[in-house]
Amino acid sequence: MERLGDGGDEPWGLVALALAVALTPKTVWAAKLTQAGAWAAGTLVLASAAGTASLPMLVRAGLWVGALGVVLGKGGGGRAWGRGALLGLSLPVTTTLQFYAGYPLRVLAAELSRGLLAPVGVSAERVGVVLRWAGGEVVVDAPCSGVQMLWTATVVGAVFVTRARLSAGRAILFGGLTAAVAIGANALRATLLFFFESGLWPSVKGGHEAIGLGVFALAVGVLGAVASKFSVRAPDLG
Repeated sequence: MERLGDGGDEPWGLVALALAVALTPKTVWAAKLTQAGAWAAGTLVLASAAGTASLPMLVRAGLWVGALGVVLGKGGGGRAWGRGALLGLSLPVTTTLQFYAGYPLRVLAAELSRGLLAPVGVSAERVGVVLRWAGGEVVVDAPCSGVQMLWTATVVGAVFVTRARLSAGRAILFGGLTAAVAIGANALRATLLFFFESGLWPSVKGGHEAIGLGVFALAVGVLGAVASKFSVRAPDLG
């Protein structure tokens, strides 16, 4: 709860949690938990309680989420994989991801952006997270790391996995594709923003936000199209 109120983006995890609950069919809520499932859920809850003094809060929260995942996974089926992913995404991890993966993702965004600029006649050199070109320098700053876009795209991807009832193998493959699409979309956003920041395009009020939303909408469209191809149409209780 402390992480939810620290001023970061962590409260959005509640959206993922709400989606996991909302996408759980009535048949799953009505199904009885097996003895093995009850033992598994109980063990996770007890482990979290026993580790109050020694385990990090994020680990303890993960144990609780795992127990809830056992309950919401009753009946199995393709939908359970998406719900499980949503439960994992409900944990307050975006700040942690920004701390550990933010800089590498900024470097990757800058490198991909450099490659996208070359075909349109803009020669740029990447130095760390800075793009140097004939007219100066443009920095790929922390908000452009793409961590938030990656998290949001993964939430959307988990919803698609749930709705399309993907098997474990297809869900994993789709998860990898979701990450790749999100990283690519962030690189495209960084490339378009380069033109504003460099002065090659005139600054437009709200331009940054419009580009971000437009690129994300494109990414969601791609993921939706792929999910429909992966979809398994057979009836599924989960």
